[in-house]
Amino acid sequence: MFTRLRRIARLGFTNFWRNRWMSMAAILIITMTLTTMGIFVVLSYFANSASEALKDKVTVQVDFTDSASEEIIQDMQRDLSSEAGVLATYISKEDALADFQSRSDIKQSTKDLITSNNNPLPRGLRIRATELDNLNKIDEIVKQNKYQPYIYNFTNDSEDNKLLIDRVNKGTKMIKQMAAVLTVVFIIVAIFVTLNTVQMAIHSRKDEIEIMRLVGAGQSYVRVPFYLEGSLMGMMGAALSFLILYGGMRYFDSISRSYVSGLGIDLFSAFGSNIIQIIIVLLGVGILLGTLCTAYSIRKYVKV
Repeated sequence: MFTRLRRIARLGFTNFWRNRWMSMAAILIITMTLTTMGIFVVLSYFANSASEALKDKVTVQVDFTDSASEEIIQDMQRDLSSEAGVLATYISKEDALADFQSRSDIKQSTKDLITSNNNPLPRGLRIRATELDNLNKIDEIVKQNKYQPYIYNFTNDSEDNKLLIDRVNKGTKMIKQMAAVLTVVFIIVAIFVTLNTVQMAIHSRKDEIEIMRLVGAGQSYVRVPFYLEGSLMGMMGAALSFLILYGGMRYFDSISRSYVSGLGIDLFSAFGSNIIQIIIVLLGVGILLGTLCTAYSIRKYVKV
């Protein structure tokens, strides 16, 4: 059994090397397909990282006057929490004091002035949006007339970061759409080119296949080498696309840093932190593409 498998594998590698120039076009197209797909995947990770960083960066908090009743605060908290993707957490005077005492940017002498018996810190709501699009909804609720007399301070950093938020959302959306369209186009082209390559390989070895059939070679001995060739084309395309992505992420890393300056993220970090998933996607799609095209060609042209 092992000897048979070794012979089949050796035949597949031999045929691949024999038709290496014929396979080059298919490998290049598969490489282009996987590269555009890889760009789409990396940008998705990058956009998610940027979105999470922006959520942590944006601070939305409402501080209430002492005249505000607990009922008023609870009403606002209920209105905010009723919106999908918005979480409003109540901050009591005790919580505000604990936060104040834990801050490292305030001198100890200043901290000693505020105690549990002398606590002028206001109650409030600390608001977090799970989606950046929800920030406008938060603003609308807080600025309702029924709440205005009771608001001591409203901190919303989203206005300061609005340009950065819009830039990240629009930029990543546009590039992801372009990458998705190009991926579909290249997949179609790759299918046609790979099909044509496999069909030419089958045609060039039709006499050899006929001889193997006449001497009683089984289906696996005839067909498996072609599957191996298709898989090798997919794996080589995946390897080349990974190298292109690695170099591209390195090259555009500084540009991505300036694009989202202040967030502490970059394109290469998004690539590096998800490198295992990216390799699996590239290899999986590459092998699948080569194998499926081979299977179609064998079924149509190889009669055993």
